[in-house]
Amino acid sequence: MKFKIADLSVWGFSNISTYRTHLMGFAILGVMVGHIRATNPSLFGGVFDIIVHVFSHSLFTETFLFLSGLGLYASFKNNNSVLQFYKRRLKRLFFPYLFIAGPFFIILDLICNGNVLLFFSHISTLYFFFGGNYYGMWYISVILLLYLLYPFIHNFLYNTKGVVLIKLLFILFIILLLRIFIFSTYQDYYNDVEIGIDKISMFFVGSYFMYKMKEGISVYDIICYSLIFILFLYLGIVRHIHFFIQDIINCSVIISILLYTLLCYLLQKKKNLLSPIEWMGKYSLELYILHLLIYYVLCNINDKFMSSDYYMLISVCVALIACQFFNCYSKDLTNYIIK
Repeated sequence: MKFKIADLSVWGFSNISTYRTHLMGFAILGVMVGHIRATNPSLFGGVFDIIVHVFSHSLFTETFLFLSGLGLYASFKNNNSVLQFYKRRLKRLFFPYLFIAGPFFIILDLICNGNVLLFFSHISTLYFFFGGNYYGMWYISVILLLYLLYPFIHNFLYNTKGVVLIKLLFILFIILLLRIFIFSTYQDYYNDVEIGIDKISMFFVGSYFMYKMKEGISVYDIICYSLIFILFLYLGIVRHIHFFIQDIINCSVIISILLYTLLCYLLQKKKNLLSPIEWMGKYSLELYILHLLIYYVLCNINDKFMSSDYYMLISVCVALIACQFFNCYSKDLTNYIIK
């Protein structure tokens, strides 16, 4: 398939929204491959290991937050009913999480540990905010909190007087101060929650991207905003180099999103190449929850006949097979509860 320069003339940043499902697919594939590599470093070797490392970190969980912000802007803009907004979020995230993760937490918390309070703190996602990451479910906890706050954030950013970019920078500055305060005052607590709190800014940047795409965004806009974003968050280096490194990672993910969007655009006629990625994007929530919880169940079972190095690989394979079933099962239960 040959491409001419003219083929790119119609490509724009609005394609991020067009290929949102594909980007979710690339992101969940990167997450799963990254987890396989982390739990079994010897599985990959040489140049292939470097390729796997680069791919798995080019679109990671930061991408989920960015694309969630992107999607929520469009959703709330089209229907600004707060009640309907919360109802849709319950149907699309919390109840599916509840019905998929519930059986696993029954095994992990009630059967293996016999702890009822722990079970309810996990199933409600509240555990992360008091005890840190649990079974890798930090993303669910953080995104549910952002969903809860989003109608108010949206109204502040886009429905009140003032320059939207300035208001966005104000929110990012508050997040930066919060990170520095927690790091300086409660080091142990920060270590528990940093996996979530360090990436929250990507959600707001994603929402802003969609806002700009609706207006019409140019390459110069992206360059300008990226430089402002980097310069603004560079303030983190004044106190802690850690913040600067994480924020550079956040910025690099935005660049990766644009590059993968371009890749999807160039391969749009090669549906056989993109279909598996789109399929994984469609079931990204199920894949995320399942591959992690299956892994921790295997770790708790501690089967002596199998090396734990392969638990994550097995978990990913089972998740890929079972995700569609769990999607249908959770959707049916959710529709039964919320008409």
